[in-house]
Amino acid sequence: MYLFIHTIQHFSFIFSKFTNFLLLYLIWKTARNLLGQFRYLMSTFAVYSIVYNYVNIITHPLVLIEKQMYVVFVGLGNLNEYESILCMFGASFGLCISLLCTEFIFRYIIICQ
Repeated sequence: MYLFIHTIQHFSFIFSKFTNFLLLYLIWKTARNLLGQFRYLMSTFAVYSIVYNYVNIITHPLVLIEKQMYVVFVGLGNLNEYESILCMFGASFGLCISLLCTEFIFRYIIICQ
């Protein structure tokens, strides 16, 4: 089961890189005037998603979510050796959620005007 999950992670890594680079291309080449200032926020999120994918592929986390519990397993070996990598994953996950919230707040402000 663990091998199956890592296979899905590797496929998602490749697919996500492709789609994020495609999104960046579309933002900067075709939708430049249409999006206005929102393109900067979308570009930031796309670039960060690429960085987050690299962090995810380095750490190979197995994330379990059950009701109010969030557990991350890392199959890298001794936790003391890889504590900084695990912290990097947690911080990058938190930043990803923050960028998503910022994007939705920005959309809400634009729609309400």
